[in-house]
Amino acid sequence: MTDQALPSGSTSADKIARQLARLRGPEIQPRDGSLIAEDLRVQGGGLAEVRATIRRALAQAHPSTATDMLPELEEEYGLPSGAALVTVDRQTRLLAKHRARGDGSIPALEVTVRTLIPDAVLVPIAAADVADTDPTAVFNLVILVPLAAMDDANLLAELDALLGQQVTSYAAWTYGAGEGPDIDDFLCDRTDSLVGIDLLAS
Repeated sequence: MTDQALPSGSTSADKIARQLARLRGPEIQPRDGSLIAEDLRVQGGGLAEVRATIRRALAQAHPSTATDMLPELEEEYGLPSGAALVTVDRQTRLLAKHRARGDGSIPALEVTVRTLIPDAVLVPIAAADVADTDPTAVFNLVILVPLAAMDDANLLAELDALLGQQVTSYAAWTYGAGEGPDIDDFLCDRTDSLVGIDLLAS
């Protein structure tokens, strides 16, 4: 077998140039410094740009990787413009909306909430717990978040906007600071408080 001299280098253009040379076979000897090696590098550079363009175009179709198409995706998903936000925050907000898929169930709400606040815990209230006190509390939901998230008004506003499009019209939610799954007693300072019911009904 005849040895074939190949262009050196580690760029995408160099790597594709070597692939092109192997496809041509030993009839060419594109050693470094030769015109054919440079021609192959030029062709390789062009193909590398095409590949990068295709990958970039594909990335625009998904919320977590989009950059150029963020305004269009926000409009498509029914979100307000995030032009004032950094790119990663816009992507996260879109990803939460995408994952929710308009589902208002507790598991779907958890997906939305935890996309923005990974440590959040959703605490629904069972009908049996409020049957004799406040039956309508079953339509309320507590979202327990870390203290840092509780103090981030912008983050909670973003989450409110997402949940507002996802939760059914007769349901509501409120935020509490804690780790869950139980609601910490210190969150309610009334001596006659039922704690969970009060927070869920607030």
